[in-house]
Amino acid sequence: QAAESDPADVFVLQGYLILGEAELALKEFNSVQSTLDFLGGRTFAPELMWRREYLRCRLQLESAQPEQALDSTTNLLALAGALVPARSGINAAPAQIDVRIPQQDIPTPALLSETWSFRGGILEQLKRPDDAIAAYQNNLVTNAPPDYQRQALLKIAQLYLAQGQYALATKTLEDYLNQHPGSAAADMALLTIGELKLKQFATTVSGDSNALSRATTLTNLIPQALARFDTVLSALPQSPLTGKALLDKGWCLWSDGRYAQSE
Repeated sequence: QAAESDPADVFVLQGYLILGEAELALKEFNSVQSTLDFLGGRTFAPELMWRREYLRCRLQLESAQPEQALDSTTNLLALAGALVPARSGINAAPAQIDVRIPQQDIPTPALLSETWSFRGGILEQLKRPDDAIAAYQNNLVTNAPPDYQRQALLKIAQLYLAQGQYALATKTLEDYLNQHPGSAAADMALLTIGELKLKQFATTVSGDSNALSRATTLTNLIPQALARFDTVLSALPQSPLTGKALLDKGWCLWSDGRYAQSE
């Protein structure tokens, strides 16, 4: 009734965006398109324009049109860039958010980060890992929301790791720590470096029964991993990743034969 009496009202437009979200969740793709068609001729505030185009991108992606969704992110980046201040990489990080919140509730400061994250995911789906890494790297700035920084670090490491590029994965994380030592995502960088060392150790040992007896550099991987996990536990005790750091530390101690300490 409200939509019929005043179709240009901002709450009506927001309501249709929420309707589109519900239709997308139910995979009613034709209904989503109809909702987008209704919104297409309406005048929007810039933030609502971003949300409309984000809904369109996600419809394209879920409708098995990843190339079209990728093309659409160009407009999405332009809209988000106009709403979010330019990133210098030296500003203090804003308050932490949860990136798993409903799509409709993404705070305005996170729109640009969400766009880069979304674009990176599409590129992963298209089997373009180097381009995906380049997209995620746009979130490795200190005034991106911390959860997006953490996600970017993890995604980049995983993509390098999938290609067997341990050195590049570790270098990316260490460079990030050197450039942003006070970042709110330092815990993820430290944890992931440690996990890369631990995984490299486990992968090499499982493939070579004589590795421990002949490779000094290999045996150094466990102390290097332990140092990263201990830094998270001692320097960042309030981190949400302390439980994971403890678990990883336990596996390091187990791999080093220190079973009682592992327990």
